[in-house]
Amino acid sequence: AGLFSAAYKLVDMVITFAHASGQALFPIASRTAQNDAVAFKTLFLKSIKYVSLLTLAIAAGISVLASDIVAFIYGNGMTEVASILRVLIWMAAPFSIVPILAYSLMSHNRQNSDLLGNIAAAVTVILLGVLTSSTYGALGMAYSVVAACVVFWGVEFFSVQRGVFSFSIGEQVWRPALAAAFLAALLLLFKDSNIFI
Repeated sequence: AGLFSAAYKLVDMVITFAHASGQALFPIASRTAQNDAVAFKTLFLKSIKYVSLLTLAIAAGISVLASDIVAFIYGNGMTEVASILRVLIWMAAPFSIVPILAYSLMSHNRQNSDLLGNIAAAVTVILLGVLTSSTYGALGMAYSVVAACVVFWGVEFFSVQRGVFSFSIGEQVWRPALAAAFLAALLLLFKDSNIFI
C-alpha cells in the first residue's frame, strides 16, 4: 500500500488538473449543448485534443524518467516506486478524458450512462485488484487501476457515440500520441543528462 500510495501521489497531481479542466468545461458545455450543437461538438473535440496532448506527454515523460523522479522526490530508498509509477501514470490519459465525456453526457441529460461508466470502472478495479495484487502486489494494483480507467473511458466514449453524437477519437488523439512518442524518444536520448535539462 505504501509503494502504491507513493506512486499515486505523483499521478494525482496530473489527475487533479484534468478534473479541474473538466469542471470548468461543464457550465460552458451545458449552455452550448442547448444553444449551438456545432459549437458544442467543436468545444468537446478540442477539449479532448488538448487534454490528450498534455496527459500523453506527461505520461510518456514520467514513464521514461520515473527512476530519476522517484529518486529526486523520495530518495534512493524508494526505488521500487519507479516501476509502479511507470505503469500508474498511464491512467492519466484515459481518465483525463472521462470528465469531458461525462459532462457531455450530463449536458444531454444522460446521467445513467455516466453512472454505468462509474460502475464498470469500480467493478473492474475491484476484480482485477483482487486477482493481481496478491501475486504482483502494488504493481498488480497499478495495472488494475489503469485497466479500470480504460474501461471507464470506453463506456463513456461509446455512450457519447450512441447518445450524443458520433465522432472519431483517433482524429483527436493521434497527433498528441505522436508528440508524446517523440518526447519519450528525446528523453531517452538525453536521459543521462541533468533531470531539469
